[in-house]
Amino acid sequence: MRGVLIGHAERRRLQNGGLSVIPYIRAAFCVIASIPVCNLLAAGMAPDDIPRLAAAGFAAAAVVLCGAGYAVLLALGRARRKPVLCRAALVAYAGVVVAAVALAWALRLDGLWLALVVLLLIGYFVAPRAVWRLSVATHPEEAGDGDE
Repeated sequence: MRGVLIGHAERRRLQNGGLSVIPYIRAAFCVIASIPVCNLLAAGMAPDDIPRLAAAGFAAAAVVLCGAGYAVLLALGRARRKPVLCRAALVAYAGVVVAAVALAWALRLDGLWLALVVLLLIGYFVAPRAVWRLSVATHPEEAGDGDE
């Protein structure tokens, strides 16, 4: 195995007492870079599906980032009593919906998995509102009229 991953010049250098880590780094990179593609192809995924998988990664990241934006904007809008921020929170939630639809498309979800995406959307909508209500209920002296 060692002879396969190390080229002839590097092998001669190692035999003469010289140490070169470059072939090991190159071999490690080749092994690491080939694992995901090999696993996808072994799982029955065609090479044409790899861009779809990349889109799924970006869509999943967008779900998380838009969801965080929704929570932060909703909390700031209610704490500072600025309806503009609450509307911006709804725009961020629309981003969550678009990203979740893109994720379901990219992963070709159906059946129970699609129901799980709907549950995710409900949770992303309800959780920041529930946290706000809990915060108002546990800190009534600081809350004021921020609840809409």
